[in-house]
Amino acid sequence: MLLAALIFCVLLIRYYRKTHFCSEPAPLPVILDVQGAVKRPGIYLREGDPITVGRAIEAAGGLVSGRIPPSLAAAKVSTGQLLRVVSPPDGSFHVEIEPMAAKARLVIGEKLDPNRASADELCLIPKMRPEFARAIVDRRQNRLWRRVEELQEISGVGPKTVEKWKDYLQIGPKQ
Repeated sequence: MLLAALIFCVLLIRYYRKTHFCSEPAPLPVILDVQGAVKRPGIYLREGDPITVGRAIEAAGGLVSGRIPPSLAAAKVSTGQLLRVVSPPDGSFHVEIEPMAAKARLVIGEKLDPNRASADELCLIPKMRPEFARAIVDRRQNRLWRRVEELQEISGVGPKTVEKWKDYLQIGPKQ
């Protein structure tokens, strides 16, 4: 009888875990910076799918004046992007989408690309000396970095340092 009760409890626990825990993690929110001709410029955290230019501008209180063209409003945005809403004197406007400042991207957990980041941006990374940052930038003038591990080619940089930098650096897609 005790064995039957134990088996019943094990089966009950297995059933409970299968039915009450989601196997798929929830999607991460999108963190972006909206600046320019909007009512409340700033950094916004948006949830849901998809996050578009229109939803980002709505989060910032909408445009100072005018309406968002539907074709522009539907463009998708992702974490770490800066939306700069520019309004020329003629009353029209356009949105420039670019990466957020390096320090903001690092704060939100985004990684920098050693093939695109400036020496000043690379110096924001812990254990990154100015001479290492300059060597990273200089080397990519001749040959792009293909893997973060290649940073060991820099004099004075060893595997332990590169391992620490992996939390902050990632090779992006080719330009």
